[in-house]
Amino acid sequence: MSLAAEVKERALEMGFHAAGIATVEPFPEVEKAFLERQGAFSGLRWFTPQRAYIASHPQAILPPARSIISVALSYGKELPESGGEGPRGRLSRYTQGQDYHRRLSAKLRELVSFMEKGSCQKRGGETRIVVDSFPLAERAVAHRAGVGWFGKNSNIFVPQKGSWVFLGEIISNVEMAPDQPLAKSCGNCRACIQACPTGAITAPYAVENDRCISFLTIELKGSLPRPLRPLMGDWIFGCDVCQEVCPVNRRLAGESVVPTLPLIPLLRMGEAEFNLKFAGRPMQRAQRSGLRRNAAVALGNLGHPQGLPALIEALEDSDPVLREHIAWALEQLGGKRAQAALEKAWRHETHAPAREEMALALGSLTAA
Repeated sequence: MSLAAEVKERALEMGFHAAGIATVEPFPEVEKAFLERQGAFSGLRWFTPQRAYIASHPQAILPPARSIISVALSYGKELPESGGEGPRGRLSRYTQGQDYHRRLSAKLRELVSFMEKGSCQKRGGETRIVVDSFPLAERAVAHRAGVGWFGKNSNIFVPQKGSWVFLGEIISNVEMAPDQPLAKSCGNCRACIQACPTGAITAPYAVENDRCISFLTIELKGSLPRPLRPLMGDWIFGCDVCQEVCPVNRRLAGESVVPTLPLIPLLRMGEAEFNLKFAGRPMQRAQRSGLRRNAAVALGNLGHPQGLPALIEALEDSDPVLREHIAWALEQLGGKRAQAALEKAWRHETHAPAREEMALALGSLTAA
């Protein structure tokens, strides 16, 4: 058995759902796309031309690199958060369980250990583990390695698993026989483009970062753009709409089971409780401020009357960004109680954006 076949077989035995080998040649088309569409990555301060270069040149990560092992791990069968009373906000399906960076890195280290005990050791193998927080064009690698094909929402689709997968890589200085890309595509389907709530998928394979709900709810700090808030619905961490509507995914998994969190307890959650509940989980990335801000917007969009007392209570919170979004949510719920609470809060508000939001809300409610 060749080394490539040995490594891929071991990866599947370990529980990875796909594995392939890619060459380490640069990805010039990826670098060109990154640089031409830099505006599409607005809000990601870390996304620089230097990072685009590293991401598309694997040997910049490990100079003696000769091969890349690409793996995919499905998360499509994760169990959702338990139900409960009251309004709830939706989470991306991948959020269940431990942060996937840790889970995937641990499995990749196990695969490296296997390689170091076998043929790679005899060849003086040197490796570098990469998960998506490291600059590597992992979807382009997965495509080149035959692990999956590109969907029009820019996700990688793996045979029998769809796009509900995590990707990871091991860059190695040992040469292995590469695999060939899959001859598959989405054909004429445009379901994901048509279903995107904010119109973030502007064309096949092109996603405007600053309109994507996943970016808005996770990466964006501070205020959410006012025109996009109504379009975010009840998503509070990530968004799976473009994956849920995909015919490939629907054939494989049927109707999606969407994990949720109760919004009112989340809105009232203190720092210690937040850290305890979300320690080691993906939701920590949004931080308490971001997750509570998202909860306020979701409550506004849901219009659930049960959320009104909690929203009014939060007008006195110490977080000015939260107060700003609470004012917007109260405007959506409307009514005399919301108006009276906003009038009282506006008189004492000193944070300019929050005060302006309260004024806009009051103007709307007064006109109504």
